[in-house]
Amino acid sequence: GSLEMPNPVSILEAYTYDPVSDRYFYTNTFDGFNVNYPIILTPQEYEDLVRREAMREYYKKKLSALDGKKESSEQAKKDLLPRYYIKSKLFETIFGGNTIDIKPNGSVELDLGVRFTKQDNPALSPRNRQNTTFDFNQRISLGLQGKVGTRLNVNVNYDTQSTFAFQNLVKLSYDPSIGGINPTNLKGSIPKEVKGNEDSIIKIIEVGNVSMPLNSTLIRGAQSLFGVKTQLQFGKTTVTGVFSEQKSQTTSVNAQGGATIQEFSLFAQEYDNDRHYFLSQYFRNNYDKALSNYPFIDSRVQITRVEVWVTNRQNRVNAQDNNLRNIIGLQDLGEAQLDNIADETIVGLSPIPSDFFNVPAQTPPSNKNNKFNPSTIGQSGSYLNNQIRNIATANSGFSIPGVTVQEGQDYVKLENARKLASNEFSFHPQLGYISLNQRLSNDEVLAVSYQYTIGSDVYQVGEFGTDGVDATQIDNASGVAVPSSQSLILKMLKGTLVNVNKPIWNLMMKNIYQIPGGFQLVREDFKFNILYTDPSPLNYIQKVGSTPFPDENNPSLSLPYTITSTPLIKVFNLDKLNFTNDPQLGGDGFFDFVPGITIDTQNGRIIFTNVEPFGKTLFEKLKLGTEDYAVDVTYNPNQEKYVFKNLYTKTQAQALQDSEKNKFQLRGKYKSTSNDGIPIGSFNVPQGSVVVTAGGRVLIEGVDYTVNYQLGRVYITDASLLASNIPIKVSSENNAVFGQQTRRFWGINVEHKFNEKFLLGGTILNMSERPFTQKTDYNQEAVNNTIIGINTNFATEVPFLTRLANKLPNIDTDVPSNLSFRGEIAYLKPGASKNANFKGESTVYIDDFEGSQTTIDMRAANAWSLASTPVGLGGEKTEGDLSYNDKRAKISWYTVDPIFYTQTPTGISNQDLSFHKTRRIFNSELFPQVDIAQGQTQVISTLDLSYFPKERGPYNFNPSVTNNVFPSGTEASNWGGIMRSINSTNFVQSNVEYIQFWLLDPYYNEQGNVVNTGNVGKLVINLGEISEDVLKDGKKLYENGLPEAGSLT
Repeated sequence: GSLEMPNPVSILEAYTYDPVSDRYFYTNTFDGFNVNYPIILTPQEYEDLVRREAMREYYKKKLSALDGKKESSEQAKKDLLPRYYIKSKLFETIFGGNTIDIKPNGSVELDLGVRFTKQDNPALSPRNRQNTTFDFNQRISLGLQGKVGTRLNVNVNYDTQSTFAFQNLVKLSYDPSIGGINPTNLKGSIPKEVKGNEDSIIKIIEVGNVSMPLNSTLIRGAQSLFGVKTQLQFGKTTVTGVFSEQKSQTTSVNAQGGATIQEFSLFAQEYDNDRHYFLSQYFRNNYDKALSNYPFIDSRVQITRVEVWVTNRQNRVNAQDNNLRNIIGLQDLGEAQLDNIADETIVGLSPIPSDFFNVPAQTPPSNKNNKFNPSTIGQSGSYLNNQIRNIATANSGFSIPGVTVQEGQDYVKLENARKLASNEFSFHPQLGYISLNQRLSNDEVLAVSYQYTIGSDVYQVGEFGTDGVDATQIDNASGVAVPSSQSLILKMLKGTLVNVNKPIWNLMMKNIYQIPGGFQLVREDFKFNILYTDPSPLNYIQKVGSTPFPDENNPSLSLPYTITSTPLIKVFNLDKLNFTNDPQLGGDGFFDFVPGITIDTQNGRIIFTNVEPFGKTLFEKLKLGTEDYAVDVTYNPNQEKYVFKNLYTKTQAQALQDSEKNKFQLRGKYKSTSNDGIPIGSFNVPQGSVVVTAGGRVLIEGVDYTVNYQLGRVYITDASLLASNIPIKVSSENNAVFGQQTRRFWGINVEHKFNEKFLLGGTILNMSERPFTQKTDYNQEAVNNTIIGINTNFATEVPFLTRLANKLPNIDTDVPSNLSFRGEIAYLKPGASKNANFKGESTVYIDDFEGSQTTIDMRAANAWSLASTPVGLGGEKTEGDLSYNDKRAKISWYTVDPIFYTQTPTGISNQDLSFHKTRRIFNSELFPQVDIAQGQTQVISTLDLSYFPKERGPYNFNPSVTNNVFPSGTEASNWGGIMRSINSTNFVQSNVEYIQFWLLDPYYNEQGNVVNTGNVGKLVINLGEISEDVLKDGKKLYENGLPEAGSLT
């Protein structure tokens, strides 16, 4: 660089123009003498030099102002861009001036970097273990205000960090009625073309983010539009038109008394599954009896303590509460025989030993009721031995002659189970069931221990964490301290396997229904009814053919045993009380709102007073004689049509297939108890888009209500409206519409103002949608609706009414009387988008079956691991038996790296890559008729397996194998396997129906492959719960948990 010193003030710098030579001379003089040679410039060079100097000085001044280093720099900060002047009469005529003024503000941030990552992961190819990419990130926040002349305004807001697209605004507004002054010609008269024209036909033109508000209650305008809007005036007639895309969607909510009214609808099949459980078969069997005379509960039980343990999916640890323990859950713990109920429906052991029960029938649940008593573990006569305490040996902890217990159904063992906090569940102390705040997954475990009293007697089922069973026990029998874990013995309410034929299935309650969005319910304005939809909804059921109802054959029957023309809410025992919850014969015709019995107000749940309301309860009420609930062929026609037995004997997904029985509908509405206004249902609501009506009357914002547009809430300020309980409807526009569906909106509004008192208007609006695809799904139809309307307003003062009122005695008023009239007519012409037409008609596809298949890709080699030994090949052997893996042969699984086909390493020839066992598989080989989209890969990735039946596999300690080779002739009995997890744990609910795979012919003939067609193998695929115990020791193996040499711990 260089350092330049300014010239002293005595040296004068000057540019002199010579008209003779048409040149500029730059000179430095001192006292009239040149101190340097003059510089000669052409006129063009002189102009360029002056322009550069002016720009340099301008930016220097602006930068100094922004730094704030100089005083009085506030004015210099303004107008970073100069004002531009346009010398054009036409420009001034159009825009009312000759200036262009642009004021930008904002910031631009740019991050540049290089990101290098390296993973020493042997599962990845060496090429993919490291990666180098550019790290580029930009953040732009820009605001721009511009003015062209005096008539055109420009407003732009853009931010790359905006949450929603509607937060970026662009608007151009042109108003020809605004006048202006030519700043270059202040003297003299203002030119005619610069004056404002109040009589101009064009009043305003807007482009960008516009709105179309209307003075009508039947026809709603729109606020969030992007397009063109113009307003024209012809004398007393004003015409407003808009053509745009609509960026919002109109929504409405109903409220009453200042709270939101929500409607809900459920069907019988939609019970709240995997959340509510009876604590034992005893409580389930006594549930109907206990609530037969509600609100009185006929139960002497008082549950005082409950501990709930579940699968620890989220690894929540609470050291103070000791909430992690190993547990063993037993299905039959605490169960006793029940009168008139088969033992197979109470106990899951099969067969049930004759000495299993220790107490007589109908004994309340207790650890002492059967041979699974945790306090007698290891004692004579107990079915549990000391190995049940150790999670690793729990499979051998049962001593039941002639009975084999099944893990996942008869019992579960769970490491690091999590004890739920008291605020994560609730329980009913008299009815004996628990309710979880969070629904369990299909493969999660639920086990409990509880304590209760009947009179002065105390009963307990399961073990509590504070009962003296330490989590870790030290064994010094061998002279060396060896720690071992101890598990709690609990009552299992849900296992990892779902078997509807096991008694544990009945412990899940199927008579509780969750109201969508319903929390903190109140009795006021709560409505609930039960309907039968076949096809029209009725609140009673009709007999089938000539088959009578029981009360027709026996007229002496009275409620609740009558069926004929009886409301279903009475049939299902939910209407026995009056409004004050006092018993009343026949009820009062409304749902009995009894917190804790028929409804859970805190969590918004409907609770039936029968275990199987749509099953056994309805069956008994339709019973005519000798029908048997367990035998379907004995049902009478009424029972065949209405009784939904599969709802309780099948899973929820399986019961859904019985659609002919799923016609009982639970319908109602409730009022929210929020005191923080009426929620609109969206945030950042456009200003002015909220319309509130009370009983059809349009309310005035700021007088009757206020709106928080950011939070999306309406606050009613008129106390009389809240007290009157008049239905209130709130309509608004939701800007946050996610999706790419295009909505076109155009409209014309014409208003003719006869005078200040009388106005007549007409409106036509059209909103059309473009469907996502040409095949429109049901309930996703693209509309093309047009609405036409006429409205009129008339208002005038009527003085004679005031004079008439003053003639009444004791009345003297000067308040003017007014007469107003308002009328509207509107017609809606619905339509559908022509883009979805089929053969000229609007068509909706209920199911086109093109997207009906969802595949679970099983080809990723990294997801597979070495399989445990299947039953029949050694998997049935006990823990610790080394012969468990005697027949395991060598197997490998992999995916050939694509690099071998694109950058073939040395030593591998093209012929090596052309063998069937190594070559690529192309899509056209398997699917020759499928068209591949341009840019999509033609190669099908494969999962490659190599099986070597003669070679010893891992963890195989078979002494007959020498040099890692099996004896000749034993290859056919050997096996090799791999296993993996599947995210979908409920195949029925996910509708998994079949396995689809392609297998390369193992008997192909080619060079280097010797084929023996006498060799026959099997490919066996097992689905379900699979053991991960590869070593059959009941323990998990971690590489970082291996003991040191010589260590016993």
